[in-house]
Formats: sequence, structure tokens, C-alpha cells
Amino acid sequence: MYYLGTPPAPENIKLYKPFNNRECLHCHAGARSFEEGAVHTADPDLLPAIKANKTSCISSGCHDVVHDVAKLKGAKFWRGDISGIILILGLVVEALCLLLGHGPIAFMVVAGLGGALFAVGILLYLYSLVSAKSESPEQ
Repeated sequence: MYYLGTPPAPENIKLYKPFNNRECLHCHAGARSFEEGAVHTADPDLLPAIKANKTSCISSGCHDVVHDVAKLKGAKFWRGDISGIILILGLVVEALCLLLGHGPIAFMVVAGLGGALFAVGILLYLYSLVSAKSESPEQ
């Protein structure tokens, strides 16, 4: 859902059509915490019903609050965009090195620069995964 201007207060946000579980399953399907969670596996019919969109994730008693939007300003999010940019830049430099090689010395210098950018991109990506603060939902 997108807003022009100031978004409404969280309690004033209303859905214009019934919630579809695919919005949750896009990220949570396949996650061990979701697939093997005690609540999801207590009833053998529950998980298939959730995946078939027959039982809503946001039904009463399940996830009344999906993501606490009132606290999003203080939340820490994964910042993979910088590592992705550096990684792509390294690949571009490597491609240019192969296409426009001007002698062995230039090839080694440019290949080294591209490889270094590629390695830094991967390391930043891994660091961003390790340093991301995992928050468990309050229930």
C-alpha cells in the first residue's frame, strides 16, 4: 500500500480487499521458524490451510499485529544495497578488463581491482547479514 504525503496513523490503516497470505508467504514460506513453529504444526491441517489461503495469517488469535508499523522508525533493516552496488561494480570492471585488455600489466591491475571490489561486495553482504538485529515479534 502506498501513500502520497503523510501516511495515516497505524490504527487508521484499513485494507480495501481481504488480506492474502501470499504477502506473508513470500518471505516466510520455507523458513524453519515458520514451517516448524509449534503453533503452525500443532494442528496438521493448519499449515496447509494457511498456504492455500483458507486460514488467514492475520485472523484473531494468530497475528493480530503483523509488523508493528508504529515502531518502524527505530527498527534496524538489512542494508544490502551498498554491497550489491559494489559487487556489480566489481563485475563490470572484470567485464571491461576482459573486453578492453591493453597488455598484461593493465589486465592484471584491472583484474585485481575488479576482484577486490567483488570481494569487498561479498564481505559487506555477509557482514550485513551477521550484524542485522533479529527481533522476535511480541505476542
